[in-house]
This record gives sequence, structure tokens and C-alpha cells, in this order.
Amino acid sequence: MTTYLIRRLLQTIPTLLGVTIITFLMVQFSPGDPIDMLFFDPTFTAEDKELKRQQLCLDRPLWQQYTFYMVGDWSGECPNQGIIFGDFGTSIRKDRPVIEMYAEKIGPTLQLTVGAMLIGTVVGISLGIISAIFRGKLSDNLIRFMSVIFDAVPSFFLGIMLIILFGVRWGILPLGGMVPIRSSETVNLWVRIQHLILPTVVLGVGWIAVMSRYMRAETLEVLGQDYVRTAKSKGLTNFKVYFKHAARNALIPIVVIIGPAITALLGGSVVVERIFNWPGMGRMVLEALSQRDFPVVMAVTVISSVLVIAGNLLTDILLVMVDPRVRLS
Repeated sequence: MTTYLIRRLLQTIPTLLGVTIITFLMVQFSPGDPIDMLFFDPTFTAEDKELKRQQLCLDRPLWQQYTFYMVGDWSGECPNQGIIFGDFGTSIRKDRPVIEMYAEKIGPTLQLTVGAMLIGTVVGISLGIISAIFRGKLSDNLIRFMSVIFDAVPSFFLGIMLIILFGVRWGILPLGGMVPIRSSETVNLWVRIQHLILPTVVLGVGWIAVMSRYMRAETLEVLGQDYVRTAKSKGLTNFKVYFKHAARNALIPIVVIIGPAITALLGGSVVVERIFNWPGMGRMVLEALSQRDFPVVMAVTVISSVLVIAGNLLTDILLVMVDPRVRLS
């Protein structure tokens, strides 16, 4: 296991290097000038803009800017110390270390992601098992129909509809935000949960659809195995046959999609956070893109790539844990 982990970690180095190069070039050649966005006031002169550009080392050649971004400027002329030392630069717009901004925003995003993951996994697995057990029945057809609907409906449309129904018309849940606006009192756990319900449901609906289809297919395959028929012939209860023997073995292939699903949910939170005014990482990225705050965009892209690699590695480890037949070599 240790040798495998070390080898996989070494293999990620060229991958991350390629991600940084591609992202850096895309940012550099994208339309818009961050200095122009920063000095939008017409009172600022061209000399002021050029001075700021020199302070940020944006007047250097591309290869030199990339080198400074990766390993820093040892002469001390440029503020960045290099991402290999944990320094992702300073936000051009807010003049704050990017890593501090990321640390503030990743918490709310993880709340949405973990909540959506729990809802999607628990509900999706349950629906998939029920659909397989009652194959061809009304419940099976209804679950499959709803899974197609959940997978097809855009998150922005579903989010707006839920806001109108539960927030505007019925007034059951908050319209958005992480905590009540202008709240001077201490916000308790129940209030936070109320604000979390709608965005979590919107983000998790697609995962419910995916998980239910996967679980149905795997459960149907397992139900046709000899050991399941043997368990039935022994007179075991349906609960033991379906959940102790069939469902447990059907879960093994499902582990493969958990790692990529985590990163997919993180990416999907961008739209959801915008709709519900959630102060997370996705909202920060959208603001950085609109303001041409390139250090923030670069940092989120690189860190997201690390999360993708970590998710795939976690998938391999979980597969070994749930299936003793698999060995890492």
C-alpha cells in the first residue's frame, strides 16, 4: 500500500505541472486586463497603471512570470514566493493573500458538497435497491422516470423554482445566504440548517439520479448470482437476502464513482452558490473571473486539480477496503 501511494503521488507531479502551464497560458491570453479593471477610475493615469504593473511583475516575459509563480522571485522584487511553498500570490482586486481567501470560502463550499453527497448517496442507493427489487413494477418505473428528470433539469432552473415555492410563496425556508441578513443575534444550528436545505437539495438531486441508476444496475446483476438464489432457497428473509447479501456486494462497483463525484459536486457548486447567494468558493471564482483577478482563478484551478487527483486516489483505496479481492500493485 505504501509503495503504491508513493508511486501514485510521484505520478501526479507531471500532471500538476501540465495543469499549471495550461491554466497560466489560458489566463494570460484571456481577454481583459486586470490592471485596467483595478484602475477603472479615469483619474488614474497611465503612469499609475504602469507602476502597479511593475509592482506585480506583470511587465515581465511570460516564462519569467510563470517561474515566479511556481518557485518565487529570489531577488525579492516580486511579491509571490511560489506555489511550491504554499504561496498562491496576492489578489489583484482585494490585495489579500489568495490562500487566505480560499481558506475562508472552502468551508461553506464543503458544507454544500458534503450535504449533497450524503443526500445523494443515501437516497440514491435506497432508490436503486428498491427499483431493482421491484423490477418492472410501478415503483421501478416511477423511480427510473424521476431519475431521468432529476438528471436532466438544470440546477439554476430547479434552484429558482424551489426559491419561488419554499421561499416566496410558502415562506418555509430562507431565500438564500448562509445566515440571516442583518442578524445581530447568535445564529443557532437550526437556522444554519434551514439555510442549507435548498442549496444542498439542488446540488444533490443530480447525484441522486446517477447513484440510483448505478445501484439499480449493480443490484440487478447481483440478484442473478448463484449465491443469492442459494440464500433464498435456505429460507432467509427478504431483508437478509436483499440487503445483507445482494446490496453489500452491489456497493463494491459504486465506490469507483465516489471520488470523481466529489470533484464534480465541487464544480457544480459554482452555479448553486450564485443562485442562493452562498458565500463559498464558487461565488469567489465567478467574482474573480468578472474582475480579471487572475491569481484567484489560478489558485482555485490548481487546488481543484489536486482535489481531483486526491479523489481518484481515495477511490482506489476505498475499493481495496470494500473488496478484498482487489490488491494494489
